Amino acid sequence: MSISARRMGDEQPDPDDGSAVLDLDAWLPYRCSVVANRVSACLQGMYGERFQLSVPGWRVMAVLGRHAPLSAKDVGERTAMDQVQVTRAVNQMASVNLISRRVDPSDRRRVVLRLSRRGQDAYAEIVPVAQRIEREILGILKPVEVEQLSSLMEKVRSRAEDVLPEGVDWRSFMDDALRGEPGTSPPPRVVSRPVAVKEPARAAGVKASRRRPAAARPSRSLA
Repeated sequence: MSISARRMGDEQPDPDDGSAVLDLDAWLPYRCSVVANRVSACLQGMYGERFQLSVPGWRVMAVLGRHAPLSAKDVGERTAMDQVQVTRAVNQMASVNLISRRVDPSDRRRVVLRLSRRGQDAYAEIVPVAQRIEREILGILKPVEVEQLSSLMEKVRSRAEDVLPEGVDWRSFMDDALRGEPGTSPPPRVVSRPVAVKEPARAAGVKASRRRPAAARPSRSLA
């Protein structure tokens, strides 16, 4: 059972229809996004003003600052960004000299990304601010709670990678009874039955036999 799933209660206009209601304040993705958006809004004021860096650009920088060199595909996998977002972020970073692109000497078909010298300097300034914001948020928790939260979040992150791989179809999360077009009844179950298929010539002969007696039907030679 989802922690955000509940049924309509007495406060709803029609509590007996059984409709599912999303308790948004208890829905984990929403709660995480609220925290992430607040952090991004604050941090972007720093790196946007000082380094002309976008939010997707900071995500790319944060990954490269820890795991470079990486290809654009690798960056996308580590940030859960699609390739269009990664490409735009990389191009924007390159326009302000925060990133370098080089052909991989071991595989000349592969382009690898690294932070430029200016990108490394920017990273070195942003990280302490990001870490201070994190400490302030977690300051309400005891050290043991911080460790528990970190362990639980790692489990959630890993699970999200498993159940939400790139290209996953949203239809795979629909209940069997709800499959079909939105707003319509579920499609009926189709039961396969053997169907006799008549050949055209045979069908024509049958049709002709209805117009004349069998004795008067012209013979058809198979020779």
